[in-house]
Amino acid sequence: MNLHVRDPRALELAQKLAEKTGVSVDEAVVSALEAQLEKRPETLTEAAHRISAALKAAGKPGGRDWTKEERDQMWGHD
Repeated sequence: MNLHVRDPRALELAQKLAEKTGVSVDEAVVSALEAQLEKRPETLTEAAHRISAALKAAGKPGGRDWTKEERDQMWGHD
């Protein structure tokens, strides 16, 4: 997909950044956009997805089955 920049100042700034960093204008724009996105806090939806994925990964089966005594103790049936 092509990006068409209509603002001459935006193009000028992208060219300056490219020159100062020694990269292409495309790379300068991408790195500047990535830097700005990293500064922004994640949305509530993004946080929920991240936390959900972490919980799913942590809760994968693989542990041992509980004994009857452990279940009884958990429910207070000592």
